[in-house]
Amino acid sequence: VDKSMFRMWILYEGCPFKTYQVTIGAPAKETPIAKFVMGGENPNPAWWPPPDVKISGKAPVPYGDPQNPLGKWWISLEHDIHHGIGIHGTNDPGSIGSKASNGCVRMLNEEVVEVAALAFKGMIVTVVE
Repeated sequence: VDKSMFRMWILYEGCPFKTYQVTIGAPAKETPIAKFVMGGENPNPAWWPPPDVKISGKAPVPYGDPQNPLGKWWISLEHDIHHGIGIHGTNDPGSIGSKASNGCVRMLNEEVVEVAALAFKGMIVTVVE
């Protein structure tokens, strides 16, 4: 993931295979520059909002609820320091290509479905400035 270009590349044997435009963390919630390991994948995910995000009702927010920003898939990114970061779809396609997430990498729903099909547990995901 290249934050400066709002792009994510899928590499095959070190060569770019496919690219996607993405949303990254808002200025106060920057997407961390780090090397992550892909964890699990979850279709139609519920959302547990971070403590600083106020919602009406109780958490978790179910898939399909307008307050749930996760879209069709959640792909967890594991790291020793940075927690709660993932790659996911969105219920706000107009935000793609901007700094608008809570730190995650946000994609169009139809594209995150492709990524979920290509990705695997243990895959390295690198975020650069």
